[in-house]
Amino acid sequence: SAQRQLQASHPEESFAGLDRFAQTLATVEKRLGVSTGGFITYLFCCRSCWDVHYPSELPKLLSPACSNPYCDGILYTVKRLSGGAEKRTPVLTVPFVPPSRAIRRMCLQPGKVQQWQHWRGPDDTSRRQPPTDVPCDNLIPSITCRLP
Repeated sequence: SAQRQLQASHPEESFAGLDRFAQTLATVEKRLGVSTGGFITYLFCCRSCWDVHYPSELPKLLSPACSNPYCDGILYTVKRLSGGAEKRTPVLTVPFVPPSRAIRRMCLQPGKVQQWQHWRGPDDTSRRQPPTDVPCDNLIPSITCRLP
């Protein structure tokens, strides 16, 4: 292991706590009491066309070839384990947080909703408003407006 190599190459040094050093992100999260499992979804994609797949699709795929008919990329590699089982490893993994979850989580921060509303004036209400009567050429003078 890396720990043994480090101690072998520097026998005169003492590395206190190295045997308990967190080596994976999952270990760090567990020790800090943080769980991102319910917040972040790790999708896998084709490296060529970026066709997106959910983790539940990985065991159901019949081949590593991309499911997009116009792409010749691969989605995963296969490794044969000592017991004879196959392990599928996606070639490209992308973390994804659905916007609804991200907004919900942001709303839990103290004062965040009030911060989003700081721009409102005394006459503003949080209901739907009709469009403005100001002509669009006065709003954005550099864009030519083509009205029907």
